[in-house]
Amino acid sequence: MNRRTLDTDQVVSSAAALADTEGLDVVTLTRVAERLGVRQPALYRHVDSYDGLIRALGLRGREILAERLSEAAVGLAGDDAVRAMGRAWRAMVQDHPGLYAATDRFACAGDDELEAAVERVVAVLGQALTAYGLSEDDRVHAARSMRSAFHGFAHLESGDGHPHPVDLDDSFHRMVCTVACKSEHDVPLGVNRTWLKYVETGTHPETDRLFSVMRCNHCDDAPCMTICPTSALYRADNGVVDFQDDDCIGCKACMNACPYDAIYLNPETKTAHKCNFCNHRIDDGLEPSCVVVCPTQAIRVGDLDDPDSEISRLHAGGGLVRSPEQNTRPKVVYKGASASSLDPLASAIAEDGLIWADITSDHSTPTPVAVSAAPTRGDGEAMARTTYTTQHPPVWGSMVSGYLVTKAIAAGVMLMASLLVLMGHGDEQSVVGIVPPLVAGVFLVATGLLLVFDLKQPKRFWFLLTRGNSSSWLVRGAWVLGAFATCLAMWWVAGLANVGGALPVLVVPTVLLALGTAGYTAFLFGQCEGRDLWQESLLLPMLLAQAVMAGGASWSLLDQFLDVPSHGSVKWVFLTGLVANAALVGLEGRGRHSRHVTMAIADLRHGAQRKRWREWLFCTAFSLLFLGLDIVFGEIVFDWTGPVQPIVPLAALYGLFAYEDAYVRAGQSVPLS
Repeated sequence: MNRRTLDTDQVVSSAAALADTEGLDVVTLTRVAERLGVRQPALYRHVDSYDGLIRALGLRGREILAERLSEAAVGLAGDDAVRAMGRAWRAMVQDHPGLYAATDRFACAGDDELEAAVERVVAVLGQALTAYGLSEDDRVHAARSMRSAFHGFAHLESGDGHPHPVDLDDSFHRMVCTVACKSEHDVPLGVNRTWLKYVETGTHPETDRLFSVMRCNHCDDAPCMTICPTSALYRADNGVVDFQDDDCIGCKACMNACPYDAIYLNPETKTAHKCNFCNHRIDDGLEPSCVVVCPTQAIRVGDLDDPDSEISRLHAGGGLVRSPEQNTRPKVVYKGASASSLDPLASAIAEDGLIWADITSDHSTPTPVAVSAAPTRGDGEAMARTTYTTQHPPVWGSMVSGYLVTKAIAAGVMLMASLLVLMGHGDEQSVVGIVPPLVAGVFLVATGLLLVFDLKQPKRFWFLLTRGNSSSWLVRGAWVLGAFATCLAMWWVAGLANVGGALPVLVVPTVLLALGTAGYTAFLFGQCEGRDLWQESLLLPMLLAQAVMAGGASWSLLDQFLDVPSHGSVKWVFLTGLVANAALVGLEGRGRHSRHVTMAIADLRHGAQRKRWREWLFCTAFSLLFLGLDIVFGEIVFDWTGPVQPIVPLAALYGLFAYEDAYVRAGQSVPLS
């Protein structure tokens, strides 16, 4: 070619053809010059360097992408546009792999042309989202999310990042429903309202692949609504379980109540979100976005109350629901599905991980320890392999564990004080009348602070009182704590006024409220339908035994500073609580349990929580040994008033926290989806 007839467009086009046919890495100025039949110096009239050439390829790649997206979306909007642009994006990468690779070689920041090209792509995506009624800022966020999803899939596909023998077209189509959902509701990255679970069964070469879309089941008996303390989760007039952001305090109780892992904490709003069946679209006579965009009509919706509707006819043919043993009466029915994909304990993530994601600690799966403790599936089939799923991190941790301990101490201190009053020590003004309610009050305040600081919306804690849902044990528990605090104040005033005769009158309400403070969490945990370990019948007596033990331990510490009456009674109460708690914990691991509970206990004792479990064992054994020796032999063995006295109760209290922490975390270790 004559260099006088050469222009920039020809240079870039030749380089683009080379990149698309042989790969971007083989593109050099020398190779481009050879293709054009000119000497390399002739190229410098049109590109200033190799980097300049690659930048020009990246610019052209973005321009072609924007043009294809625009053409694909002509005359379309909403779900149809999302689906069409997804196909166009993938086709562009397949047709121009070299050009597309060049779009990643140079950062756009500071380069006006590249920035403008990227903004055009985002603008085209955003224009297609106007049908969803999003604000301008929300459209930009949604467009960026779509761009990330389409780019990620296409980039992995072009680089052989999907090596498994699965139809990529099918995978892309299934991804589209998740993208449509994220675009419709501007769902942040890292969380999902609806997601795809991919499971493989059998062994090579006799294998099968199972796909199931996971989402809220809009249960008739929705445990998330029952436990929500402010009714932020509510049932709409059309039967959909919806949510109200402005009422949510971010307590995360609903996330443990849902047996389907359907609720997530929005990292931007700090409130609970989930699939709401695109209720705003339903109100307008439209179908949910995932239904409209699904290319294979795998998702069907309709009115089950209408016997002539398509969904009623499909439903009449039978189907499976997730976790039927929870008796939530879910509305989502899976036809032609297998327990391998619906039962969260029927499959596990293999050691080599997932197909499209790095496995993290937040990918809940039956661990080898859990599976070895309960190896047999309910249907007798072999364990399947979870090939792809989303992250579901545990939501309650050390704050909740600490709250269990602080309220046990507050309750236990007053139980012991009430016992001393009944034993005739009510006239001990300081030791019995003033100090116990002060100590219990301090730990009751600590309980409240731990609860408030564990909220994702702590400034809304007062909603518990002003917008309280009376069916929630979070609200009922707040009432119990408030009444107990009132009783403590009355006890303290009576002690301060040295009205010892009033204390026997206060014993009955104090004991009842102390037991309520210690034990109401058993009913709260009982509303957490997703956590079967917490619903075991031994939890209530265990919490009461822990309060007795915590009370005895606290009074043993007070004995360091005060002349506590009836030392022997304090020691016996302490020992009784220790023995009762140890016996109940031992019983918890024996007998027949569901597979879910068996896996949780295995995690508690031998899995991820074994360190905490061993700490509890050591502290309990240490406390029982020295306390027992003191009660039996007294000062023959050691002087109880010496250095051992504070160590024993402190060890017992630390052991209590270690157990509670292991218990709370182990309960959340079993996957729900």
